[in-house]
Amino acid sequence: VELKYDGGELSMIILLPQADQFETFEASLDAQRVDSIVKALEPKKVALTMPRFEFESSFSLREILAMMGMPVAFSGDADFSGMTGNRDLFIADVVHKAFVSVDEAGTEAAAATAVVMALTAVPGEPVEVTIDRPFIFLIRDIETGTILFVGRIMNPSA
Repeated sequence: VELKYDGGELSMIILLPQADQFETFEASLDAQRVDSIVKALEPKKVALTMPRFEFESSFSLREILAMMGMPVAFSGDADFSGMTGNRDLFIADVVHKAFVSVDEAGTEAAAATAVVMALTAVPGEPVEVTIDRPFIFLIRDIETGTILFVGRIMNPSA
């Protein structure tokens, strides 16, 4: 299921593996597979039932940035005097935080908001989709296909 955010630039993709296949599905998931799943989606009327959830994560980028070529910035040898005039300044840490919330009003990620809308141009009865087992959600840029957030809900009834 794809839920488009207001503005049309981002969407949330809900991936619901077959029962008892979550680990196998998750292990096989990469950007290419996500892209092929999204390309196979077809517009349909959907009656979607899914749990409310909030997902928040926070992690340090210090080690990753140091490994990418910025080790001096995190040491006493750093020189940020051009910015502040103080030679005793260095970066203690860089922290990345992500937040996603889904409820009956829609979904919110950082400052984006999505509203689930029915397509009136799609004929027929709505397909019933019930998210009642472990699932993966992704927030991606529609134009580039870049995955911005990814998370998993293991116990949707909790």
